[in-house]
Amino acid sequence: PKIDFQVRDAHRREFTNSTVQVDFQLPERFDLEYVAEDGTRKRPVMVHRGAAGAMERLFSYLIERYAGAFPTWLHPTQVVVASTKDEFNAYAHEVGARLRAARVRVQVDTGSERLNRKIRDARLKKVPYIAVVGEKEAPSGHVNVNDRSDRQVDMPLESFVEMISAEIAERRR
Repeated sequence: PKIDFQVRDAHRREFTNSTVQVDFQLPERFDLEYVAEDGTRKRPVMVHRGAAGAMERLFSYLIERYAGAFPTWLHPTQVVVASTKDEFNAYAHEVGARLRAARVRVQVDTGSERLNRKIRDARLKKVPYIAVVGEKEAPSGHVNVNDRSDRQVDMPLESFVEMISAEIAERRR
């Protein structure tokens, strides 16, 4: 008996991701035995699992399925925090620390590039959220949130933390 875990890719092709198989033949072929509790010799049953490559196949399926734009809960970087100028880098790190405290995977970009470049880089990586911080956001404790659909919303940092934490916990989007 054998169980195959079949998956269909984006091109509707079906492939086996992993297998589990009960094997009665190999223990006999190798003359394998064990001593049971009652002292008698018994033939074991082997269970094979075809896990070699299963994780790789699963991730290749997910990459193909989402074209790299993983849902927020699965993306390796859930938020990029980008500062508009050096003077707001401290607030950007504060935002990053608050998100990390909520167990959000975050990258803080305080590099010398222009904001458009930081946003472009995050979009190329298909990061679900970009939190921009600058002269309007820092004094008010807000973040300007950009999502993959180009929607921009100015919101209090705590509201953003609650929103993304709920989205991740519920595995939405």
